[in-house]
Amino acid sequence: MRRGRLIACGALLLGVTALAGCGGGTENDGDAEAAAPSSEAPEPEPEPETETETEEPEETEEPPSPTPTPTPTTPPPTVSASDIENCRDGECEIAVVEGTAIPLDGTLGVGHVTVNAIDAAAGVDLVALTSGGTTGYLNSQLPDQGSPSTVNDLEILVLEISGEAATIRFSPA
Repeated sequence: MRRGRLIACGALLLGVTALAGCGGGTENDGDAEAAAPSSEAPEPEPEPETETETEEPEETEEPPSPTPTPTPTTPPPTVSASDIENCRDGECEIAVVEGTAIPLDGTLGVGHVTVNAIDAAAGVDLVALTSGGTTGYLNSQLPDQGSPSTVNDLEILVLEISGEAATIRFSPA
């Protein structure tokens, strides 16, 4: 008898579970119609649309485009150590590039000149460190500016700008 009760309870539980799964989550919770199974057949799900195969036109091979020829570039000029050394006394002409540092002996009141920038249109930007530790900025120095710039007893004149290089003359004032 005990076995019969277990089967009946199991069948009842299975039936309740099946009903709960079908009617749960509707807006009509508690409504008699919502709890009763529907006699209508569920609507069939729409068939996914199938793509029709279309033939793609055959690709025609185009001749490869010509590879552009690289423009030869010349490396930036370099400044020799001997040219820099020849300027130590503050009297020389030297070809410089951006970043060139020229140490001077300080007898003309300047201990160091550095080239910060070279541009044909804007000129040459220089920084001069005096023997006393003061920094002087000489910006936009051009070959046709009329006269040299002076820092303490050192005259600085840009003679020429050519591409990434410039020629500068240092002389006593």
